[in-house]
Amino acid sequence: AHIINVFKNFKIISIVINTFQSVSGPGNNGVYELENQYKNFFLKNNISSISFKEPIFLNLLPYIPDRSLIDNKGFSEEEEKIHSELLKVLKKTDIKYYINCTRVPIINCHSFFLNFFFDQKINLEEIIKIINLNKNIKILNDNVNNIFPNPFYSNFTDLILLGRIKVKQNSLSFFCCANNLRFGTILNVMKITDYLIKNFNK
Repeated sequence: AHIINVFKNFKIISIVINTFQSVSGPGNNGVYELENQYKNFFLKNNISSISFKEPIFLNLLPYIPDRSLIDNKGFSEEEEKIHSELLKVLKKTDIKYYINCTRVPIINCHSFFLNFFFDQKINLEEIIKIINLNKNIKILNDNVNNIFPNPFYSNFTDLILLGRIKVKQNSLSFFCCANNLRFGTILNVMKITDYLIKNFNK
């Protein structure tokens, strides 16, 4: 009710979502596997992979779930799941969605890079004003002192941390982190995307 709809005449054309998901996403077994791989590496023991198809220590896995097959169009199960939920919850079939999911070797907290493309130019100051009105989001965007969101900080808050905000003509991009033990991957994406669409796409 208190949102200032400065972008009520703007329309979102497409959204690009890149996720960086921690090993606690699939449960405790993912955490134990990362910890054991760390130990075995420094003890010079063999590194085994059970929860993940390949070692997650010193590695990134560009597909989620971690033992699922990629479909014939090149999409993973998690990417299809996020796309399906976005269509169902946001009810915006005219927006194009591009989603990439990656497993990263950190214990907790998921991170995201989101890119929004509008039908006309947008203003950085007005974007920040609108985001600041959402009590579930805390902006960390200090370009002078390099203070931005990261998964470490997200362990200690229920808020979605958002920063690296960039505006170029008709595009908006930002990086955000959230505690996946409190909020699931899709819920975090939903909250931010739904909020932006409701306020920029009227």
